[in-house]
Amino acid sequence: MTLISSTRDLRSSEKTCVLFDADGRIRHVHTVVTVGGAKPQTEAEIERKAQHHAGLFQVKAPLIALHVPQAELQLGGPVMVDPKTRRVVRVRG
Repeated sequence: MTLISSTRDLRSSEKTCVLFDADGRIRHVHTVVTVGGAKPQTEAEIERKAQHHAGLFQVKAPLIALHVPQAELQLGGPVMVDPKTRRVVRVRG
């Protein structure tokens, strides 16, 4: 008999979209996990949902979307987006 120990075993994709302001501050992070057999969402669908959810949290500034691997947000400290290069970077402080 085979048992599945976690939902991680069922994942077929994981996509993350960050919304950041003109200064590079990440204002909202939206991650979508697709499990086996489900239709993956497009980047446009993920951005639309991210913007909608950010609005629910009263985030009003014009926000720019950036799709990144989840691992880029795990840099061992606070992160932001460099607005010029559109890359996630560690906050130096």
